[in-house]
Amino acid sequence: MKYFNFEILNDPLFKEDSVREEIITPLLNSLGYSIQGENSIIRSKPLVHPFVYIGTKKHKVNIIPDYLLQYKTKNYWILDAKAPNENIVNGKNVEQAFSYAIHKDIRVKYYALCNGREFVLFHVSKWPPVLYINLKSTLEDLFKLEEIIGVKNRFPTDPSKKLIPDFGLYMLKLGLAMDQNGKKYLQIFMTISIIMVGKMNDNTYTLSTQLMFDDEWYLATFDFDKSLYNDFLKKIEPKTRKEEIEVNLLNSPFRIKFNNPSECLIGCAARIGDSIFTNENENYCPFYIENFL
Repeated sequence: MKYFNFEILNDPLFKEDSVREEIITPLLNSLGYSIQGENSIIRSKPLVHPFVYIGTKKHKVNIIPDYLLQYKTKNYWILDAKAPNENIVNGKNVEQAFSYAIHKDIRVKYYALCNGREFVLFHVSKWPPVLYINLKSTLEDLFKLEEIIGVKNRFPTDPSKKLIPDFGLYMLKLGLAMDQNGKKYLQIFMTISIIMVGKMNDNTYTLSTQLMFDDEWYLATFDFDKSLYNDFLKKIEPKTRKEEIEVNLLNSPFRIKFNNPSECLIGCAARIGDSIFTNENENYCPFYIENFL
C-alpha cells in the first residue's frame, strides 16, 4: 500500500474486485485481521434471514456483506467494498451496509465502506460518520482507525456491550423514514407502552417507549405540541392514569415513569422529526406526533 499508485483508480477496468485485492486486503492486514485466528476476516457471510424487519416495513437485504470482521471470535464490524466511482458517504450503499450491521445474523456496532479513494466508518447508533479517510492523503496514517477498530487498540469496544438503539435514527439510516423526494412517511403506532411522559417546556411534551422488531428492542421518543395534550389524556389507557400524569407534569421534575408495559398505553400517528440529538452514548431522532388514535 505504501507505493500504491492512486492514478490507477481512474482506469475503467479498476473495479470493485480490484479495490478488494489492492486496497482492502492490505488495509485489513495492517489493522491486525487475517483469514484465521480470533481476529478473523469472514468474506461474504451468507445471511440465513434475507430481510430486516423494522417498523411496518420488510426491508430486503439484497446481497451479503463483503467482509465481517471478528475481534476475539465475536462479530465486531462489517466492511463493504465498492468501485472507485461509487458514493459511500450517503445514499443506498450506506443504507445497505447499515442493514447488514443490524441484521440478526450479524449485529455489530460499526460498519464501513471503501471505494479505494475513501474509507468511511459509521456507528449504528450515531450520526454523522465516526471517521472519514481520504486514502490518498492519509494512507500511511491509520492511527485513528486503529484506535477504533484495530485489534491492537488498547481500549477496544466490547462487542457484547449492548445499548438500546434509537428507532427513529434506525429508520433514517435504513432509508425508511421518507420517500425518495424527501417527503416524510406517516408512521402508525396502534398501541405503544409508555415508559415516560415529560413536559419539556410550556409548549412541548414528550413520551418514550420500547418497541421490538426483528427480535431487537428499540427505544423510540415522541414529541407533541401542547394543543394535543388534552387529546393525549383522553386517549390514555387505562383511564386511571390520566390524573396521575396530570399531577406529575405540574410539579418538578415534570415527568412520570412507568415500569410495567401495561401500566400506560396509547396509539398515535407520527412522522420523523427534523433534528438529531446527542446524549452520552448515542444519537437519537424523535418522532413528531400529529394525532393520537
